Amino acid sequence: MDARKQEVRYTTETTLGLDEYKKYVRTMQGSQLKNNIIAAAACIWLIVAGIFNIYHAKTMLGVFMIVVGVGAPILVRVGANNQSERDFEKIKEAGGAHFRVRFYDDHFETQNDTSHGVHEYSKLYKVVETEEDFYMEIERGHSVIIQKKNCSDELIAFLRTLK
Repeated sequence: MDARKQEVRYTTETTLGLDEYKKYVRTMQGSQLKNNIIAAAACIWLIVAGIFNIYHAKTMLGVFMIVVGVGAPILVRVGANNQSERDFEKIKEAGGAHFRVRFYDDHFETQNDTSHGVHEYSKLYKVVETEEDFYMEIERGHSVIIQKKNCSDELIAFLRTLK
């Protein structure tokens, strides 16, 4: 895999913003429907049990259960959002919010101001296509984001062959 002997087939650049990063995180997490249904059922149970306890003169326990049933989903959502923001800040600090990608016959290379990566197509974990991006998962939980708006039609067609 000597890049000096190979000709670059395609090149592109990616500049990530926080909203694009959050969209990537949501996409790669996949459907959370089952987890959301279980969490909603647990919260509803807490609220109903809280009302039952208030009705049976266990006011403090009942109020506590209602507060937890209402507050837990809010805290989880805020916590997840804050975590995404912290992760994106780390990516920016490491120079990963803007990078160039060069595609060769058997691999692609990423380059930003602080690092250089070489990735073989045969070792890609998976490639996910959305309406606006490609997520090239080079290992579980770590992807290279390719923005379609910065790609030629030929590069988009090529990336589709990697799926």
